[in-house]
Amino acid sequence: MDPTLSHRIERLEAREDIRRLVARYGMAVDDRDLKTVAELFTVDAIFRHGDDSLVNNGRQEIIDFYDDRLSSFGATFHYPNSHIIDFQNDQTATGIVMAHAELAMNGATFVVALRYHDTYRVDDGAWCFAERAVRM
Repeated sequence: MDPTLSHRIERLEAREDIRRLVARYGMAVDDRDLKTVAELFTVDAIFRHGDDSLVNNGRQEIIDFYDDRLSSFGATFHYPNSHIIDFQNDQTATGIVMAHAELAMNGATFVVALRYHDTYRVDDGAWCFAERAVRM
């Protein structure tokens, strides 16, 4: 690892960019802003359930999944609680996000514990999800 001050600052800025990516994801899902959700994933991204019972390959499949899935919910609120980020290099990182969501469905409210296992990649100058696996 390059111990220079400039590299350490770049790493801190990248860490904050990744944390903002995670926060923007929750807000965009809750707002049903699928255009923003799409922008947060690389074109070749994968979104899957942790047990592989669902696998969406590519941005369009991911957006189609969200378009269908969110139609069955009322209000949703996603809250990232803690976040571990490990850098592989200046363009790729992995992370684990511990979170919870409050979901309304059929007149009832559910609270769900979530753990996201992520791979992040710089795409066109911005950190994006290259892979996101969710366990509930």
